[in-house]
Amino acid sequence: HLEVDIIKDTAKFDRQEELLVRLLEALFYAVSIEEVKDDAQILIKGICEHYVLLYFGKTMVEAQKFHRKFSVNNHEGKNALNENTIFDAVSYALSSHNKEVHDAGIEAIKIIFNSCSTLLSSVETATKFMPIRRMCSKFVHCCFEEAYYSKLGGCIGLYTLINDLDIPVTYFSLRQIEICRAMFFVLRDTPPDVPSEVCKVAKSIILKLLKDCNKEVSKNAVFQPQFQTIVSLIVLDLSNSNPIVRETSQEALTILSEATQVPISTMISPVKSILLAPIFGKPLRALPFHMQIGNIDAIRYCLSLENTFLEFNDELNRLLSEALALVDADDESLISAHRMSEHKISEQLIKLRVVCIELLSLALTKQEFASSN
Repeated sequence: HLEVDIIKDTAKFDRQEELLVRLLEALFYAVSIEEVKDDAQILIKGICEHYVLLYFGKTMVEAQKFHRKFSVNNHEGKNALNENTIFDAVSYALSSHNKEVHDAGIEAIKIIFNSCSTLLSSVETATKFMPIRRMCSKFVHCCFEEAYYSKLGGCIGLYTLINDLDIPVTYFSLRQIEICRAMFFVLRDTPPDVPSEVCKVAKSIILKLLKDCNKEVSKNAVFQPQFQTIVSLIVLDLSNSNPIVRETSQEALTILSEATQVPISTMISPVKSILLAPIFGKPLRALPFHMQIGNIDAIRYCLSLENTFLEFNDELNRLLSEALALVDADDESLISAHRMSEHKISEQLIKLRVVCIELLSLALTKQEFASSN
């Protein structure tokens, strides 16, 4: 019979949780202090195993609540501090610049996973256990944080789960959309002046996940809603203003095509409107330079595909005419005089002309272009 336990001071309860997280973070930081390093590592191992047992106890209580008969006298049981606090501390460790703290975070993930596997006697059962699911969700959540080091912590956590543990591919197959969406957000949202490791890890996760999770996808399944959701997620970023996002999208489509043995143009044809409608819906001159570059590069990529779905209709011919006009135009007609000396603007202008020339050169090689004009 569960007892009633009413929190009388919720503010104090919240402060206790915050204090617990700070203490756990301090414990991970202690790994970098030589005098207490060994003691800290032993304590971290014990705490991680203890948290797994806490989760097991909570699961038993939740199962009892679920199966009991309804009664107005039922209670929720004693309140306790949140078990997810351990994952806040692990995320802190993974995002640390200190290598020893960072490694302690990775080791904590392995300890938690191994403890779950030992407790439940198999890896397959362990993946259904709450700690593994909560840990994965926490790392995905970290990828949407504003600070780049929090994003890095989330990416490294997911990288460890995917590459360093024996978690079956089927577990990630159900979550590949969620994880890929988070990784593309990291690529889009990470400024160019932060360490490149953030984007490298995010990109490697996307490519590894798509390759492993879609090996056994049949050609018929490619056109089913579940797979097309993945494709549309990738296609949406083909016109992104960030070059690494566009590059990752193109490589991701190549991997999906190789895994399913379906040509890229055929695979993305059902969702092509997601990409083309925003590009053809507004004149290039109405957009900033970096968005113009993204749109033109996306059309260039689609046009370079074998058996491309693009047709040389009025919309495409208009965009090609705009690209030709951009190449021929003087700098003064494209940017105001007081901004011509800005390095960033000058660099974007050069990249814009280069991508326009690449598109026009590719169009000239197409027989349909010659016959349409």
